[in-house]
Amino acid sequence: MIPLCPFNFLKTNTKFFCIFFLLTLQNSFSQKEKPAQFNAEIPIEKLYVHLNKTYFTAGEDIWFKAYLVDGKTHQLNAVSEIAYIELIDAGGKIIANKTIKLTNGNAPGNFKLNQSSQKGIYTVRAYTNYMRNFHNSNFFEKQIFVNVANNGTNITTSPSADTGVIKPDVQFFPEGGYMVNGFLNPIGFKAVDTNGMGISVSGKIIDDKGNLIKEFASSHLGLGLLHFIPKNGDSYSAIIYNQETSFTYKLPIALNEGVLMTVTDNKDYYKAEIRATNAIDINGFSVIGKQRKKIVFKTKVNTNKKKNAAIVKVPKDILNEGITEFTLLNNTNTPISERLLYYINEKKSLKSTITSSQHSYEPKSLVNLEIDIDSYGEKEVEAELSLSVTNTALIPNEYHSTDIKTYLLLASELRGEIEQPGYYFYSNDPQRKKNLDLLMRTQGWRQYLIKDMSKKTDYHFKPENGINIKGRLVSSFDLKKPLVGNIFLTAKNTDAIVQDKVKTDENGNFIFTNLNFADTTSVFLKAEVRDAKKKKNLNYKILFDSADSPKVSVSKKSINNLENYYKGSKKAQSISDAFVFNNKTIQLEEVFVKAKKNKVEDRFERKRKSLPYKEPSHTVDFKELGRDFQNIDPLSILQGRVPSLLVRATINGGYNVFLRGASSLTGDNSALILLNGTPLNGSPDILASDIDFIDIIKGPRAAIYGSRAANGVIAIFTRDGTESSADKNQTKEDGSISFLHPGYDYPKRFYNTKYQKKIPKQSNSDYRTTLHWQPDITLTEDGKGRVSFYTSDYLGEYQIILEGLTSDGVPLRTTSSFEVRINE
Repeated sequence: MIPLCPFNFLKTNTKFFCIFFLLTLQNSFSQKEKPAQFNAEIPIEKLYVHLNKTYFTAGEDIWFKAYLVDGKTHQLNAVSEIAYIELIDAGGKIIANKTIKLTNGNAPGNFKLNQSSQKGIYTVRAYTNYMRNFHNSNFFEKQIFVNVANNGTNITTSPSADTGVIKPDVQFFPEGGYMVNGFLNPIGFKAVDTNGMGISVSGKIIDDKGNLIKEFASSHLGLGLLHFIPKNGDSYSAIIYNQETSFTYKLPIALNEGVLMTVTDNKDYYKAEIRATNAIDINGFSVIGKQRKKIVFKTKVNTNKKKNAAIVKVPKDILNEGITEFTLLNNTNTPISERLLYYINEKKSLKSTITSSQHSYEPKSLVNLEIDIDSYGEKEVEAELSLSVTNTALIPNEYHSTDIKTYLLLASELRGEIEQPGYYFYSNDPQRKKNLDLLMRTQGWRQYLIKDMSKKTDYHFKPENGINIKGRLVSSFDLKKPLVGNIFLTAKNTDAIVQDKVKTDENGNFIFTNLNFADTTSVFLKAEVRDAKKKKNLNYKILFDSADSPKVSVSKKSINNLENYYKGSKKAQSISDAFVFNNKTIQLEEVFVKAKKNKVEDRFERKRKSLPYKEPSHTVDFKELGRDFQNIDPLSILQGRVPSLLVRATINGGYNVFLRGASSLTGDNSALILLNGTPLNGSPDILASDIDFIDIIKGPRAAIYGSRAANGVIAIFTRDGTESSADKNQTKEDGSISFLHPGYDYPKRFYNTKYQKKIPKQSNSDYRTTLHWQPDITLTEDGKGRVSFYTSDYLGEYQIILEGLTSDGVPLRTTSSFEVRINE
């Protein structure tokens, strides 16, 4: 958890102040350098990732869609086109990463969890290179829970050595930044335990003589508000009671001379009341309103009769939904006070619904959904949307979850983690708006420390529109001596060859920018360095720069949230157990003659190790076949490549595979088909280019699967982005260097199981918990979309979650649900 201590503000509020640091840098995004008052010229990016669910089992896929937006408009037109998505394990180690090329600000993808993954809290983290200019708190992070079969879901934590009552962390936040003597000061406060979770507290304010000034109590998740008038010459403390134990906290020191700005929420407008001590004339001060760092209003303060008091009214109809920053500036345009408020625009809410054809379905039944998005204006809605359908045991309560709306409009604008962010949007609690304002007063608290704003930085990361490769050219005899010359690049993969040339600067630095290649690519760098006087080539060495990932931090608070949610979840554990083969079959002992394996076979062993067979009868390696069969059914490619294998088309457009020859083609005796270990009914709905290899298991070797595999097994393994591991950089004798670059992520398609007819009870079990994942929903001109999929054998309630963004930057989230049950 990021601390909220007002006395350590610059450290904890880097999100806000780092943009002031960047004002001193050269503005590379405009033709002419202009003053960037209030960040008007500084691009801001936000990156959100929609995941198909929150709870996963080792061996499953994590499906995602990334949305990169302009931080000021929330439109999908940010300056970057490259995003980095990382999977971080419970120990804080990055175990997988994806470089994705964004199209119109969005892109789908997936991670494959290894069967050997350890149980615990994992993190999905996402950022752009440009976002690294700011604090890592600007990165998108979402915690997920990874479980393993037959291992329970409880999360064990180390017991504390101190069993006594621990002093809670209680912090006080005067409205506007400071308390001012002689005025009624509103002061927000927040109390949290050692895990960063809000706790209920009560207490009292006393002065330095022990006199009682005010009693108070928290109202929601440790948040609360108190008012009192501090006096000149007195200091104040808060006595907090927790578990029948009292603790003392010093309150911030009040100013003898200062300006106080308090803002109240009225029906149609916000009222900012500005009061100053006698020696300060506020005439000519101004109030600026910003939303997402963009100025939406600016008004001068007119004091009329009193030089030290004024009221400014701001109509709400000029605002968009979201956080509004009220900033008070003095006569020198220096910010001296700020207050955050959240405006809920109920008049312009986007209405969206998901309607299913039924309220309940039997296993392996067809579900038809209709999506309807109604525009609140004359313009038809255009949107980028993604949809998941998941068993409700695998997703948290909507109060606890972070979605595209709570992230873009709330979490990305405030400091620290927000406990139960969904509460502030979806709760029916009549105190919801009041508690939302308490959140603004605490985690949205600002205190201006003008003297610290002059800090500068000379380093920043630029937006990326393609892959960048950079390094340094030096003498092979003295690695500290730079050389000036030309660098030649050749990048080659199965799809294309890219060649380029750049010249180093005087320090030997070079960079190739905006390269575009997908999948693992072989890169070769060579230099040409001439000594003009001696007219000969110089010996050189290329030092390749590899950008390190940003530092990883583990949130104790998030771990605690998931611990509370998953503790004792028997249903979630049964889902994990059902995911893995657990059939009571008899394994026959066999004798195999094994050929000597080479390195390329390692990928086969890695993908097969979760399955029960030892060796396949045959393997068809799609990598060796090339990828010129995009629109060909993958099963039809097997014919002619595997002895005694016959492929026949079905009346519904699919294929059946037979391994015993044409003479046995009577009844339903086709081979059992597995997709990444999961049994299918019929042919797979997958492109051949998505397949890594196919194993064929016949005869006694297939007996491990029981009677279902009496006619053999066709085991299909898809590409997961790990087929080619990058070798270490290889520097050649002449100084050139070659290496493998992962390129852009090669996204895999979500497999949609199809059932064409009534399935008898003895048919293959289907334990999918994510029934459907669709990262690209197409809307018709009237704002409607249609989605179809089949249920699985897993009974229970399923939630449909639709997330996305409209073309004008409005975040959208809609949910619906249905039940899978056996009708008697």
